Amino acid sequence: CLPNLYLDRIEHQVAQRPRYERLHRCLADERSRAVLDAHLRMRLLGDFDSRPDRRDALDFLGLSANEQPSFVDGGAFDGDSLRVFLAWRGDAFARVAAFEPDAANHARLRVQCDVLPPSIRARIELRHAALWSARGELAFDATGTVGSALSRDGTARIATEGLADLGHLPDPVIVKLDVEGAEAEVLAGAREWIRRRRPVLAVSAYHRPNDLLDLFELIDGFGLPYRYHLRCHGGDGTDLMLYAVDDTVSRRALTTASTMIEST
Repeated sequence: CLPNLYLDRIEHQVAQRPRYERLHRCLADERSRAVLDAHLRMRLLGDFDSRPDRRDALDFLGLSANEQPSFVDGGAFDGDSLRVFLAWRGDAFARVAAFEPDAANHARLRVQCDVLPPSIRARIELRHAALWSARGELAFDATGTVGSALSRDGTARIATEGLADLGHLPDPVIVKLDVEGAEAEVLAGAREWIRRRRPVLAVSAYHRPNDLLDLFELIDGFGLPYRYHLRCHGGDGTDLMLYAVDDTVSRRALTTASTMIEST
């Protein structure tokens, strides 16, 4: 058993070939296709020699330097993704909503945020709640680690919220989901919100054997002009992220940036 790598039997993966071929055709850049090929080598051949991608190498998102995106950090842990986001954007962001349901992790997240400059800290909302399909309360297994997750056997209870509750965040919105296997529920519950807001989606796609295929097909079924990218932020095949970017929004941002450069 390999931690954080929810591998399936080889024959089951081979049976998914038509689905993998469709995903391969829909990937927007050569790096994404190389990541998928490396991921399949890992699953089929046990080849874990995967070159990791820098977390801040996000030019493919199409955000211009002057844009002020909002950031939804689903599964904020101790602030690791938030630190990357702030290193990438600096002061150029509108708001952050960071969700972390585990009390110990949330306390570490708060400590990290409390030392930020006041002008930045004032734009960060820390939510002691789990992202889910809707508001409510669910059982939760709190471990104080990256493995804390919603669970039928959890002894704690935690409040849940949905992406549709975040209407106050200004566009453009980037949604990162690393919620330990609950990604599909969060996305499905926010279907209409996603169709209306067209956020950039950065979705963890390795918690379950078919997550990559299932999450791609779920998002693609929303009928939006998304283009898809794959990046592996862990060298052993972990942190496989599926990015969905509204092509009309990113093209408009790049056109605006180009116009500004030409006019200076």
